[in-house]
This record gives sequence, structure tokens and C-alpha cells, in this order.
Amino acid sequence: MISRDRALEILRAHLAKKESWPHSETAPPFHIQRVKKIPHAGWLIHYDRSDLDPHAEPHAVGWNGGHLVVDGVDGSLHYVNAVWWTDEGWTDEYLMHVHGHRSPDRLAAAVRALDAAEGAVAALAHLRRVAPRLLLHQARAYLTAVRDGSEPPDELYELTRPLPLPTPAHIETVAGPAV
Repeated sequence: MISRDRALEILRAHLAKKESWPHSETAPPFHIQRVKKIPHAGWLIHYDRSDLDPHAEPHAVGWNGGHLVVDGVDGSLHYVNAVWWTDEGWTDEYLMHVHGHRSPDRLAAAVRALDAAEGAVAALAHLRRVAPRLLLHQARAYLTAVRDGSEPPDELYELTRPLPLPTPAHIETVAGPAV
């Protein structure tokens, strides 16, 4: 996994290149505003230009910053238009687009633990509460699939995830890989 410091180093090197700033004659100074670790994806880094008046209207100064995801595996840089500071479902789409696999099912571990500690009824109740789109027979099939440590089938996994974004996330690889 790429460390936080390495992710910042990769982003700073990218932003220092003139090509990263197509509307400027030189690479302007910038500062890192926020850094957030995104499980299974990498680092979400928000940055701003530091040479602009922070109180100026955005349309008056042009493009003045943004956010990029530094991939936790290879250090590549990606722009994801649907990024917010909470997981709004874009990480699953990101992992599928960039790495070709879905994120691990965190719910499966909780259901497995409840099944072992309190039994199938408690596990099914939790599953139905957390994933209300699952019908009873689907919840039973999910529990049966995860009992032995396996991942649930894709069709059941999808029913436990948040509803898809209204418009799919646009994911653009900006640079990389850096490793």
C-alpha cells in the first residue's frame, strides 16, 4: 500500500509539471487542503492554488484546484468526478474500473460473526436491516454463501450495496503508475 507521504510526493511531483496546468504559462504554487485514506482505493487529496485570492469568485479566477485519487497499489493518479468526502458509492466503481474487481464485502464479515456468536436468526435480522433490498430467500442464500468464509455471489452482493450513483462516475487516469 502506498503510504500517505508517498501519495503526497506523487501528487506534488505531478502538480509541479507545467503539463498539469494547461491554462497557465507555468505551474502555479499550490497547497494541499485535505488528505483522506479511502479503504481499498488509496488516497483522496484535495488541493488549491495558493496564488489566488481565496475569497474571489471561482468563475473570475478560472480553475483553481481540485482533487485526485492516488491509487494505493501503484501510485497512479485518477480524477473521479463523483468524489465527495464520504463514500457515495464511487469507490466500488473506481475499483472495478481501475483494478477490475469489486471492494471486499464488509457486511459478509459482520454477518459471519453474528451467525457464529448469536445464530442464523440474529445474522439474518442484521442482514435484512442493513440491506433492506434483500428478500428473505436472498438473505438466506447470502448467509449460506458467507458462512464458510466465501464472498457472496455478485447478484446478492449488489443488493447489499448502496444504490448506484444517478450518473456513473467519470474516472479518468491522469498519470501513472508511479511505482
